[in-house]
Order: sequence, then C-alpha cells, then structure tokens
Amino acid sequence: MTNAIAALRESRRKGTVKNPSGYLVKAIQQKWQPMETKDPKSGYPHGFWDWYQKVIALGLVENVPANHLSRDRNGEPFVRLPIQDGSRPYLLKPWREAMVMLET
Repeated sequence: MTNAIAALRESRRKGTVKNPSGYLVKAIQQKWQPMETKDPKSGYPHGFWDWYQKVIALGLVENVPANHLSRDRNGEPFVRLPIQDGSRPYLLKPWREAMVMLET
C-alpha cells in the first residue's frame, strides 16, 4: 500500500492525476510502484547524492550536510544556492530545479 501512495504522490507532483481516489484504488489493485524511488542507502532520490557532491565540489551550492537540508512534504531536498549580490546569504531551491538551473 505504501508503494501505491508513493506512486500517487509522484504522479500528483507531475500534475497527471485527475481523480486521486480512483488512482489510488487502481494503484493498490495493480500493485503500482513509483517510478522515482529513493536510494535505500541514503534515503534520498536516485541521482541526488552524486549530483550534490559534484555541485559542492564545483562551489555551486553551499556545503551543508545532507541531513541538515530542508525537505518538502514528499521528502525532496532543498539546496542552498549562494547569492553573489549580498542581499541575502543564500537562495533555497528544490534540488531538481537547481539541477536544471545550474545545467549539471
């Protein structure tokens, strides 16, 4: 059942669910799994850990221990992008948005 709920959450994030109740019933019946699963070792989405280490090394994000990163309600981590103009210390962005923005 937890896989079905995870599949529903994933599809809702993508905006592809018109009827959440019906989706969940079908997901339970057909034993659906989410497409993007978390890495069992780190608990972070696949691809996050390698990307995060890379952008830290390049100085594109602040070096914050991963367990101190804020997460959204689906467990997706936010990263801190340094701000050069001094208006504030950093910009908080979901990691997938930051990945696209930084083109890494």
